[in-house]
Amino acid sequence: MIASGSHERAIVANVVCRLSVWVSFLAILDAQRAAIDWSVPSIVAPRDRRAILEIARRVGITNPRSVWTPVASTCTLVEVESTPIVDGNRVRSSVVGVRRLRGPECLSPGAGRRLVQQGNWVAFLGDFNPRHRERWRVRDGLWHIDISIGSDVPYDDPVSIVLGIRRRQLVDRRPPTVGAPSPMRYVDPTEIFDIRTDSDRQATPVFYRVMTVAQGGGGGEYLHVRVQDDTVELLQHGFWMT
Repeated sequence: MIASGSHERAIVANVVCRLSVWVSFLAILDAQRAAIDWSVPSIVAPRDRRAILEIARRVGITNPRSVWTPVASTCTLVEVESTPIVDGNRVRSSVVGVRRLRGPECLSPGAGRRLVQQGNWVAFLGDFNPRHRERWRVRDGLWHIDISIGSDVPYDDPVSIVLGIRRRQLVDRRPPTVGAPSPMRYVDPTEIFDIRTDSDRQATPVFYRVMTVAQGGGGGEYLHVRVQDDTVELLQHGFWMT
C-alpha cells in the first residue's frame, strides 16, 4: 500500500509539473501576442490572429513584432513583420504576406502553388514572400522612425528631410496659385515610410519624393522636396489612395 501510494503521488506530481510547464508556455505565448502591434480590421478575430501567427512561425518568423494591412481589400491581406534587428542606423527584418483562403473576392490558390495554410488563412510562398526588409533609422533625441530609402539616396538627406518635417522647418517653394496661397501643411512625421529620388525631376540639387501612409492604410500623403545645404524646400504636396 505504501509503495502504491508513493507511485500515485509520483504520477500526480508529474502531471502537475507538466501542467505547470504548459501553463507557463501559454502565458509566454499570451505575452508575446500582447506585445505584437496589430493594425488590422476588427473582422480579424482572435482565432484568425492565432492562425496568422502560426503561419508566420512556420515560415521562420518566430519573433513577430507587428501585423498590419498593407492595402485595403475585400479579401483581407495582412503582413507579419519580425522584431527588427538594429545595426547602427540600419534596421533589418523579415516580412510575410498572409491572406484569407476563402471569402469575398478571394481567388482559389490553384494547383501547384507552394503555400502554408492554417485555418482560413494562407501564405503563398515565392521569391518575395517571405521577404527581407531593410530600413534606415532617423533619430531626434529619444524619438526615432525607421524608413525605406532608395539605393541611390545618401543617408544624410533623409535625415534632413525627416527632421525638417518633424521640426516644422520646411521652406515653402511651391508654385504660386490663383488667389490666396494655401497654408503649408505639415504631415505627421511618424507616418513617413519611404523617401526616394523623384525620377521625373532629375536635377541638381536632387529632388526627392516623400511618402506617408495613414493609420489603418488605404492611402496617405506625398511631398516633393529638395535639400540645399541645410535647408529642405517643399515643392509640391498632395494625397494618394489605394
